[in-house]
Amino acid sequence: MGFFSHYRRLMPAVLAAVLTLSGCYASSAPFPAPEPELMVYSCQEESVWAPIVKEYEIRTGMTVSVYQGSFQDLETRILRDTLSREFDLVFGADAATLDRYEDHWLEADPSLGSALDPAFVLPDRIWIPFCSLPAVILYNTRIVTWREVPDGWDSLLEPRWKGRIAFVDPEYSAACAAAFVSAVTSVPASGNYMSALMENLDGRIMDTPGEALDAVAEGRCSIGIAFETDAQRLKENHSDIDYIYPAEGFILVPYGSAVIKDCARPQAAAEFLSFSVSQDAQRVLSTALNRRPVRRDVSLSPGLSALSQLPRRDSGPDFYDERSMLLAQWRQLLSERKGGAGL
Repeated sequence: MGFFSHYRRLMPAVLAAVLTLSGCYASSAPFPAPEPELMVYSCQEESVWAPIVKEYEIRTGMTVSVYQGSFQDLETRILRDTLSREFDLVFGADAATLDRYEDHWLEADPSLGSALDPAFVLPDRIWIPFCSLPAVILYNTRIVTWREVPDGWDSLLEPRWKGRIAFVDPEYSAACAAAFVSAVTSVPASGNYMSALMENLDGRIMDTPGEALDAVAEGRCSIGIAFETDAQRLKENHSDIDYIYPAEGFILVPYGSAVIKDCARPQAAAEFLSFSVSQDAQRVLSTALNRRPVRRDVSLSPGLSALSQLPRRDSGPDFYDERSMLLAQWRQLLSERKGGAGL
């Protein structure tokens, strides 16, 4: 009995030594993550890409890695010719960027466009649209009376809103960039619009779209610029929020996806691209994410009007160059005003 008692006391130490020598010991370090089978660069926020990616992973069993970056960073990677070394697919980039750098994408399967809205499927376009977003003017009904409700881009210049506009620097907000270009190119005497708008902002230029939305919802600003989907979501969550489509017309901003030329996994990227415009994925986009689908056979989220009923303007083939030129003028004007302590 003494031997077995002594043996039982020795066994834990002996076992630990054996396992240590063999390398088969318990460790608190996590197991290595599975190697991604698809690398995606997304310009959309996580709340948009995560449901689509998760559903794709469940259906296919594939592992997808997503890097969420800005439009500026995407352009930098394209110009430095590093995009294809790290990623296989660009997901949710704006049409202007995708059109501008079309030489960097593989042509998508033309059959994918058969169920899509013809407004987004142009004959010479090699990438595939994913969703579309109008820019709108939202306002707080506790502060803005029915007589004061804005009706268009020119309303942003009214003296009553001086310092009360939730506006993000258009270089960092796709919604404000679209609104900015729409306004400057459509309001009478547009040559003065940019400086008049900056004057009416009274130095209040915000850093992020979320900050602008919160400012209107909390009443710190009376009106603001947002994409329709964000304005609608805010309206559903706050009884004091409403929004209008500008009478002068808005430039509809389509977002799309493209397989990166010379990427490591073109087949996997093409399969994900196809799924992103499938009926199921577009239904998730419409119902769960409150965005405008690009398929003709997917219904709009309740509360949204058909594009045919809205004052829409076509961006035109020169939209990217036009936007770049106007943003350069904006930067110059902003710099001058800051230099003169105007902002």
